[in-house]
Amino acid sequence: MVRNALLSSILGAVVVVAVINGRKADSSPSENDTLVSKNVPTQEAEKSLIKAVPTRATPTKSAPAKKIVLDPKAKNAKGPQCDAPCCLHGKPPVAKTALTAAAAAPEDKKAEATKKKAPAKKAKVYPKADPKMGHLVGRVVLKGAAPKLPAPTPSIPSNNKDAKFCTSAGNFRDERLVLGPKKGIRDVVVTLSEKKKFRKKPKPKQYVLDNDGCVFVPHIGAMSVGSTVKVTSSDTVMHNAQAVLALSFNSAVSKTKPYESTRAKKPGIAIVTCSFHTWMQSRIHVLPHEFFDVSSDDGTFKIMNIPPGSYQFEVRHETLAPYLLKKHVKKKFTIKKGQSTEVVIELEAP
Repeated sequence: MVRNALLSSILGAVVVVAVINGRKADSSPSENDTLVSKNVPTQEAEKSLIKAVPTRATPTKSAPAKKIVLDPKAKNAKGPQCDAPCCLHGKPPVAKTALTAAAAAPEDKKAEATKKKAPAKKAKVYPKADPKMGHLVGRVVLKGAAPKLPAPTPSIPSNNKDAKFCTSAGNFRDERLVLGPKKGIRDVVVTLSEKKKFRKKPKPKQYVLDNDGCVFVPHIGAMSVGSTVKVTSSDTVMHNAQAVLALSFNSAVSKTKPYESTRAKKPGIAIVTCSFHTWMQSRIHVLPHEFFDVSSDDGTFKIMNIPPGSYQFEVRHETLAPYLLKKHVKKKFTIKKGQSTEVVIELEAP
C-alpha cells in the first residue's frame, strides 16, 4: 500500500510539472485563462458547461398515462405499451379487444367447423311407378319394450394401432337395433320370399360399401344376384375388407385404392369384416330379384312395380328377426294394379 501511494505521488508531481511547462511555453496568458484558473467562469464557459452537463427536469405531477395493449402484429409495437415510433407517427393503437378478437378468430372458426352438421344422407332413388304394377309401402315398428342387448363385442382395443383415429372419429356405435321416431326400426330388409314366380333376371347394379370412421356404411344392405360390391374408404387409415358366405373377397382398401368384387352368383347373405379393425361388420343380403328394400331411419320402406297378386314377404332384422337363425318373419300381402298397398309391420323382442 505504501508503495502504491508513493507511485501515485510521483505521477501527480510529473503531471503538475508538465502543465507548468506548457503554460510557460505560451507567449502570454489570456484573460479567460486567468479567470478559469481562479475558478470564475465566463459567459462562454458557462454556456459550454451548460451544454456539457445534462440537466434533470423538475418532475411535475400529471395524470398517469393510460396503458394501451397492442396487437403484437401491429407495426412498431414492441411491448404491452405504445412505444415512441407508434405514437409519433400518429398510428392509432390496437385496443385489447381487437387483440382478443384476432386471437379468438381461429378458435371460433375451429368451433364453427366442429359444429357443422354432417352432410344429410342422400335420399333413396326409387324407379318410376308403372301404372300396370302395384307397390308395397309401409313402416316397420317395434312392438313392446326394446330388448336388453349384451355389450357389443368386439370393441375397440386400446392397443390397436389405429385406436386413436377410430375413437376420435366418434363413429363407433352399436347398430344391432337402431330405433327412430315412434319406434321405427332402421335396417330391416323387406323382400318378396317367393322365387319361382319371377324368372326374369334382375338388372345388375353396383352396391357401394364405404369405410367411414372405422365403421362400414351402410351397416345393413341388399342387392340382387349379378350385382357387384365396390368397397371404398373415407378414412386416412388402411382397411382390409373380407367377405364370406354369399360373397367372397379379401382386399386392402384405402382412399386411393377401392376394391370391386366379382358378380354375386347366388342368393344368400354376406358378412363383411375388416381384419385390421375387428369390431367392424356389415351384412349384405343378396336376393334373386329386385323386389326388396331396406328400412330408413324412421322405419319406412317402399317396394315399387310388383306384378299384381298375393305374395309372401320376408322381414329380416339382425336382432329381432335374424335370417341366419331362420327366425325371420313372414307376412302375406295382396298387391293391386296401379295401387300402393300400405302396411305396418310390427316386430317384437324375442
